[in-house]
Amino acid sequence: MLRMKKVICSALAAAAVLSAATVPSSPLSKNSPAVLTAEATAPLGTIEALQNVNIRISPTVTSQKIGLLCGGKRVSYYNICGDWVSISPTDCRWVCMSYVRKIS
Repeated sequence: MLRMKKVICSALAAAAVLSAATVPSSPLSKNSPAVLTAEATAPLGTIEALQNVNIRISPTVTSQKIGLLCGGKRVSYYNICGDWVSISPTDCRWVCMSYVRKIS
């Protein structure tokens, strides 16, 4: 059940990013990227790592580790999904909220 909740949460987060994309006025070719609005990339606030914490590619403990957020480091956050917080405007870098605190 918890795994299904996390999968649904990831899908909803991806859908939110996609729905915020705008199409340029000229027709899209297959090589034209979608343009994200400023709202889609605006941070919600700042967090600080309480200790070293793994950065993962999706909001699950079983997802691939792609980095480390060092204790004391402050970064912007863009999305919250259950016990996870995204530190990337494209929702591809997640840390567990148990190891961070909100600054603003």
